[in-house]
Amino acid sequence: MSFPALMHNGNVLVLGLLALLLSACAHSAGSYDALAPLPPGGSLIQYTNLHLEATNKNEVPMTSIDRDRLLNKIARKLQVANRYKEIGTATSGPGTLYATIEFTDYDSGNAFLRFLLAGLGQIHIDGILTLENPEKSTPLAKYEVNKTFAWGGFYGMGTKIEDVEEGFVEAVTEILLEKNK
Repeated sequence: MSFPALMHNGNVLVLGLLALLLSACAHSAGSYDALAPLPPGGSLIQYTNLHLEATNKNEVPMTSIDRDRLLNKIARKLQVANRYKEIGTATSGPGTLYATIEFTDYDSGNAFLRFLLAGLGQIHIDGILTLENPEKSTPLAKYEVNKTFAWGGFYGMGTKIEDVEEGFVEAVTEILLEKNK
């Protein structure tokens, strides 16, 4: 094999590996901070069912289709983990944990600006996850959950908010599965 052919194959390999490496960013887990953590020694283990719902502030440009898609992604991830017997908006009764996400930002950004320069036209998904026991009058815990995507170039231009939702969903499920313990 000639040297130019090797260089071409090497370039293809490097570009392929770079694309593979970058593809994980949009789907990487978002971050979260406890605004009001579970009390010391507290756990969600006693809850067998999950009532899951979402709202958004009026100024957040999010449709009911967007909210339902995110809730379905969260529910599917939790079902795979086999943690809760029932998960849904109609779930209630003893042993049910109420989880509400209030979306505070849902911005698909600008693909063209992301293409021009990384950091411009960012995608943002932010929300407050509140965990409650309906039998008690105060929330069990409250978390701020965030996912931002800011890569540039063709990768940034080709990434949609639906791709970034996966990272937000991962952060929420980490909380509901208590993976941080």
